[in-house]
Amino acid sequence: SFGVRMWLRTWQAALYLTSWISSNSDIFHDRRVLELGCGTGLAGCLASKVCDHMTFSDYHSDVLGCVKHNVEVNSITNCSLIALDWRSAIPEIDIDIIIAADVVFDPNLLPHLVTTIMKLLQCNSKNNAVCYICVTVRNTSTYEEFEKELKLCNLSFTPVTDVVTSVYLTGKEDIKLLKVFY
Repeated sequence: SFGVRMWLRTWQAALYLTSWISSNSDIFHDRRVLELGCGTGLAGCLASKVCDHMTFSDYHSDVLGCVKHNVEVNSITNCSLIALDWRSAIPEIDIDIIIAADVVFDPNLLPHLVTTIMKLLQCNSKNNAVCYICVTVRNTSTYEEFEKELKLCNLSFTPVTDVVTSVYLTGKEDIKLLKVFY
């Protein structure tokens, strides 16, 4: 729950995704990037250093307040912050890449998350938009349900198999990075 401020911590998949972005910054060069469920905004802050525009999004206003602070202390000016509820109508946002980390944890939210990804990819199909989503598999059935939802929405996905090393990860985490696309 937000009462315990789960978002205030940078979770393992965000550390993994950030390390991967650092090693693959050319993918983000001069692109418009959206981070779903941004939490502390670590991955988006790094992507903002090479992308054209970074949009941070989250459902909770406290999260966006934290990210606003992180953006300011890191002198990031090529960004915007938006409140985005996956259960509501999704606005058209002009993007090339979606990133997300540790957003696959609640089976009840999975249909909404995947529908949001699908709608954003659809309205940006002219840009050949893609989504890089990083998941810490804590519950196998939740992860399997996520893959099932992707298939139900006719989204293709492939594992990103680049080796990621980070001083913040033990190597014991079951982390998957997927590229999701039409």
